Amino acid sequence: MKRLSQSTYFYKSLSILLLITSLPLFLSAAGSYYFGISEMEKQVHEAHQIRLLEVSRGMDEKLAQLEALMNRWALNTVFDQKLRQYSPDTDYEVTRELYDALTILNGSHPLISKVYVFIEEKRLLVSSETGVMRIKNEEDYQRYRYMMEVTKGFGWVTGKLPQGSKGELMNTALVYKLPYYLEQPYGAFVVHINESEMKSVLRQLNPDENGVSLIVDEKGNRITENGNAEAKRALLQYLDGGRPEAPFQVQKLLSEQYAISSGAISHTGWTYITATPLNDFTKRVSFTSKWILGTSLFSMVFAVILSWFASRKIYQPVGRLVQLVMGDKERGSPAEDGDEMTFIENQWNGLNRESRGLQERLEQSLPALRKSFLLQLIEGRFYFLNESNLRERLEHYGWEVEDQLFSVHLVQLSGFSGLEGKFSEGDEQLVTFAAANILEELAGAVFPQLEVINFQDLTVGLLVGLPAGTEATAAKRMTQKFFQESMAKLHTLLRMNITVSIGRWSEQIRATSSMLEELRSSLRYKNVYLSVQFIDAETLVVRGHDSIYYPFQLEKEILHAVRMGHEEEAVRLTAQFMQDMMQHVKTEGLLFQGAHQLLGNIQYVVLQAGFDTYRLYHGANLHEELLAVKSSNELVPFLCSRAIEPYMKELSERIGQQARLLIENVTDYMKHNFPQDLSLESCAERFQTSPFQLSRSFKHVLGVTFVDYLTDLRLEKTKALLASTDLKINEIADQVGYQHTYLNRIFKKYFGMTPTQYREKFQ
Repeated sequence: MKRLSQSTYFYKSLSILLLITSLPLFLSAAGSYYFGISEMEKQVHEAHQIRLLEVSRGMDEKLAQLEALMNRWALNTVFDQKLRQYSPDTDYEVTRELYDALTILNGSHPLISKVYVFIEEKRLLVSSETGVMRIKNEEDYQRYRYMMEVTKGFGWVTGKLPQGSKGELMNTALVYKLPYYLEQPYGAFVVHINESEMKSVLRQLNPDENGVSLIVDEKGNRITENGNAEAKRALLQYLDGGRPEAPFQVQKLLSEQYAISSGAISHTGWTYITATPLNDFTKRVSFTSKWILGTSLFSMVFAVILSWFASRKIYQPVGRLVQLVMGDKERGSPAEDGDEMTFIENQWNGLNRESRGLQERLEQSLPALRKSFLLQLIEGRFYFLNESNLRERLEHYGWEVEDQLFSVHLVQLSGFSGLEGKFSEGDEQLVTFAAANILEELAGAVFPQLEVINFQDLTVGLLVGLPAGTEATAAKRMTQKFFQESMAKLHTLLRMNITVSIGRWSEQIRATSSMLEELRSSLRYKNVYLSVQFIDAETLVVRGHDSIYYPFQLEKEILHAVRMGHEEEAVRLTAQFMQDMMQHVKTEGLLFQGAHQLLGNIQYVVLQAGFDTYRLYHGANLHEELLAVKSSNELVPFLCSRAIEPYMKELSERIGQQARLLIENVTDYMKHNFPQDLSLESCAERFQTSPFQLSRSFKHVLGVTFVDYLTDLRLEKTKALLASTDLKINEIADQVGYQHTYLNRIFKKYFGMTPTQYREKFQ
């Protein structure tokens, strides 16, 4: 396969696959991330708001419980009007009751840090821890009185207030007047709120302590606070002593975005404020977001890998098709045409044009090839082929051969010298050509299968085929009627004497060669005084009534085997020849006459081959020896041992010597001239021998045919040039005597790969 870096189609298909697989995945991942994370952040924010609300409600409930608790204790008789006259110096029992009650009260609620009883007129402060203490500091006394004044019955006081005997300031206290139902109470409960408990509540609003939480009263005084000190300063600076304008807002504090939430503690009118970094919200979903992004990224990478392999898989048949179409680099490349599909389309169109051109050339040459084949067929040149081979070849040339009757007819023109200047001397071929054209036009309208054969000697043959369902008598009547009607026209046009010899009909194609011999023989019996005459070769007396029989076809096959040097075939056919003669002749004399005829023809072939029969047979007269044979059973051994075997032995020896010398000269010539247009005929002519003799010598000496040897020479040279040079394939083809396309085809046939593939593998 070509390198993918040069494959436009591959990257186009990869891009499409990536788009198909990755785009939905990307949109899904982006949607999941954007909408999913947004929804999760929304839910986290809502959960945060719900938690704030729950904390606010919890704080409200605890404060309400504390007020209810103090209300019940305010009604206790320990804290009634008798404390107006209370004297710690004398009322020991009252003091004990106060201690016991305050001790119980201190542990009755988690928000209570310390509980004091303030007796205004006596300037006394009573607690379970410090006992009874007289307030000597006027400033502290006024602060306690202030707490009494700012509350109506009971209420919450915030700010820097005195706390107990140590005089430290407190931030928040619940003041409950004693008794609360009188306009002039003698004192009050002063309940100091447990700051640690308050901060623990605030810690629920800011569990990570990255932000800040605080509670302020209606005036903005801080009741309690919790969280990061820097964030607290930044928040207080932003609030500037006020409250947030909205329940929820996002504000930049300390170069970071904070979510500021606020809400009211309805029971007291206080406000809680919390500032939480937005990162605290997002980090809760960061793992999910990272998981979504990681999964999406992995899916994208996996999709790219799958798309790559899928594209390679999809491209494989395209690549093979490109390789098949290219054959070699000189055909071009996909890059020159844009992409592989355009390249394949262009190459296909080119091959299609070449195919149509070759088809047109074949169709143009087919009639000439068919005429040449049929001419050789009826002249008996293909006697070595059996019936099935002949039918196959004839069918290849476009004839219908199944269930057909075949016949040969012969038309002879005479009286050329009496044309009175219409044709000159040497125009016989022109006249024959005109007659053949006329006959072809006339006969084509009558016979479904017809081939007109021009013998170029004022003789025209017609090979006719009819369906086998036609009876022989009907076929003969049709033929006679045609010639009677058409010969008159031909005579009128050419003004020459015409003799028509009508042949017999047969289902065997092989019989056409014997038909032609019969037709030519029958022409000897024409009447020279008739301008138009018809001879029925089948019913002619010279053929039908004599008892003479001779197997001409077998004789041809015997002579061919002798000429080719096939001794075993010649012996077998000779035995078959004599067996056929014995079955058809009645007398031994006729049998010996046939043997003499065969012997004479064998000697004629020996003479044609260039052998001296006198020396070959040692001066013996074989015909006299044949006359001395006593029995017909001895004819076959005689012909084989005396006529065939000596020739075969001499032929083998001569071929062994002459052939080796001839082949040495021819192969040496071929090695130096194989790039030229060499052929068996041209080499035979150059070395003064026959093509047949040269072909047989190649087979005998080298064991290969002339064509195979020439092909081996050229292909070996091609391999050497491919491995050692950078010449283009068409240049190598010119140097070895092949056309470019034919070299590709025959190289792949012999070596299983194209020249380009061979070069890439072995260079």
